[in-house]
Amino acid sequence: MANSFLADRVATRDVQFSVGGKIRVGTKAISKKAAENPTAAALYQKALNGLISFREAEKEIYKSCSISNPFYPRNTQEFHAHPWDMTTGGMATAKHILDLYGEIKGRDTAPKLYRFPVVFPDVQDYDLDTLVGGGLTVQGGGPETVRYRSRYEPDGSRVCVYLPEVVRTEQTKRKVVQHVPRKPVVRGPCVPEECEEYSFGMCKFSGTLRFYIPGIAGAGVFELHTGSTEAASQIYLRLSQAMKTCRGRLPNFTPDGRPVFWISKAKVTRPYFDENGQAKLGEQWVPQLDMEIELPKVMWLKQQEAMLLPAAATAPAAGSTQAVVPTAWIESTSNDASMVVDATPSVSSSPVQVIEATGQQSASVTTHRQEGAHGQQGTSLQSMLDHARDGGYAADLTQWANARFGQGWEQEPSKVIETWSGMVTRLGAMTGKWLQFNCEVLRLNLEQELVLRYMKLKVGALKDGSVIPRYIDELKGLCADGASVATELMHAALENAG
Repeated sequence: MANSFLADRVATRDVQFSVGGKIRVGTKAISKKAAENPTAAALYQKALNGLISFREAEKEIYKSCSISNPFYPRNTQEFHAHPWDMTTGGMATAKHILDLYGEIKGRDTAPKLYRFPVVFPDVQDYDLDTLVGGGLTVQGGGPETVRYRSRYEPDGSRVCVYLPEVVRTEQTKRKVVQHVPRKPVVRGPCVPEECEEYSFGMCKFSGTLRFYIPGIAGAGVFELHTGSTEAASQIYLRLSQAMKTCRGRLPNFTPDGRPVFWISKAKVTRPYFDENGQAKLGEQWVPQLDMEIELPKVMWLKQQEAMLLPAAATAPAAGSTQAVVPTAWIESTSNDASMVVDATPSVSSSPVQVIEATGQQSASVTTHRQEGAHGQQGTSLQSMLDHARDGGYAADLTQWANARFGQGWEQEPSKVIETWSGMVTRLGAMTGKWLQFNCEVLRLNLEQELVLRYMKLKVGALKDGSVIPRYIDELKGLCADGASVATELMHAALENAG
């Protein structure tokens, strides 16, 4: 099927997104000369109120007051959503953004946009440049200034391009006509060190971040521009790392539906050149990307998925130093003795002791002698595996043992057998349910100690294990809206209980 005229037009654009509005990182301040002129001051106030743009105000001030350059850029801690920058909604959209995410800090008399969530269009990892664009472009100057800009060619080389001047004929001088869109012409290689426009500050870095804002209607993306190379680079690196960690897709939402990414500002020291070309250092508010997700946890979960593959495919060689999941992530390290099975190593046929809430030793179970012949050790291991298979919890036992003691534990199973024996002594037929509960907490990546403290408060102490089915039901209800919500609910319940 042949391309349509519109498809051809869109294909020639640098960005394949419809733009619905802009969020500014700074604002404009009025010069002293313009502020002393009542007409210029009134037009500036009109722009601040969102009735006209700063560019329109500048033109009107030059026309009415003969004052050129009445405004100058001003770095601010907050972002700015101007009505004239909103393609859809205008004043209503700008107001809605402040209503949703505006904050009042310090001496503020009205809400300001210090931080807001963003959602990125769904792109593949090789399309990240469409979300975070950056390059050199000629800025400032008069209408006769040639707008040079950098562009990367298919072979990876960076070139300087510009739009050719339209040559007008006698016919086009007499009436307005529509010209065919101009295609950029390559000026030559883009080498800032050898560029006159760059050395005079006319050609500068320009970075663009493209995103949606949750709660704001409209089909187009918002754009945020920054002149800070370092800020744009940090945002690019964070998105790139998140995309690689999450299999080539950006994780826009947490399991409970909250946005992952937020845009805020940080005050940093940046080098700059003054009017005399002298290098100086100064503080500046620059945009930064915050993430409401812990990449180490995501990476850990990916490793766990690999560990839970069939042992034949993933079992390490003998002597491997493969990392083991921290004990605290599987079994509680709580000081509440009524919640913990004591797996104190025993020698010979000494019984494995179970510590109750009173601290007294209770009934014991005698295990096979671990330092005996290899046949005896194999029998003890086989007994545990048979018990797990007959009880229907063989898979949970394997997952728990792999996470608690590391893969390859079958070569030295004494610690696993001792710990398991203590569970059987205390929990009896509920051992399988207890391992199922532990594995579910592991799968959800919840904090074990927090879960156990909450269960003791909400359901009751573990004791003989009769409450474990209620533990499992309570856990399912807690995590119905995601692990993050469950964590917040547990913390809140424990705080309210004092």
